[in-house]
Amino acid sequence: SETDWSLFVESCSVVERILRLDPADMYAHMDFGTRDRYRKIVEKLSAHSEFSEQEVAEQALMMAERAAQNGTSQQSKKMHIGYYLIDEGYAAFCQKLAYQKPLDERLRRLTKEYPALYFFFIGIHFVTFIAIVGLVVNLFGRESWLIILTLIISWLPVLDLSIVSTNRLLSFLIPPRILPKLEFEGPIPDDYRTVVIVPTMLSSPKDVEAQFERLQIRALANANESLQFAIVSDFLDAETETIANDEAILDAARQQINRLNVQYHSKYG
Repeated sequence: SETDWSLFVESCSVVERILRLDPADMYAHMDFGTRDRYRKIVEKLSAHSEFSEQEVAEQALMMAERAAQNGTSQQSKKMHIGYYLIDEGYAAFCQKLAYQKPLDERLRRLTKEYPALYFFFIGIHFVTFIAIVGLVVNLFGRESWLIILTLIISWLPVLDLSIVSTNRLLSFLIPPRILPKLEFEGPIPDDYRTVVIVPTMLSSPKDVEAQFERLQIRALANANESLQFAIVSDFLDAETETIANDEAILDAARQQINRLNVQYHSKYG
């Protein structure tokens, strides 16, 4: 029961060993969920092409290595195998494999390329549901005035139902994209130094204090010199460019920034 089966499965996977040769040296540092996502894409590409899973992984590795040999800054992201499995290089990679996209993937691509299809789907659902309402009313009474009155009363809830149904359909066709993640066993290395930006609106000096207190809590909960936190903010909307309270808010923000920088001074300043 204490065996980590995910690591055991990866150790037996030929595809995993190939992907770990990633020229960008990123794949091996990713979390299990991201690595598993890459492997499933390799599996899908293999299932709808003439290439085996091992060959698909090798083709992705070859394209990444070719980009690495160029050595230009513009090619840096192309050095990562993920560029061809989940990013901008996916279309060209599919073409190279002569990949036959399944119906669900084609529908996803259509909905992304033609956003107006959203309104088309709403229209289709609306016509379908309103027709069902009309047929049901017609079964109980054939009076024209009753059918027309029912349709007038029901068009708004039917429209709402059509929007909900369309959203459900599109959430199935276009599932959420999970961002690839790195996983560090120890502190974040300097090469991966990151700034976490917290967007907010500052409405008063008291609000400034509360926002920076939350920022401090975030920093303490994720203590690491290579992980820093910042607030990006603006004043509230007003009829004029500045109002009387703006300067007080700005002064309060400066004080909080100076306080935190002194209290949590790092090698980065």
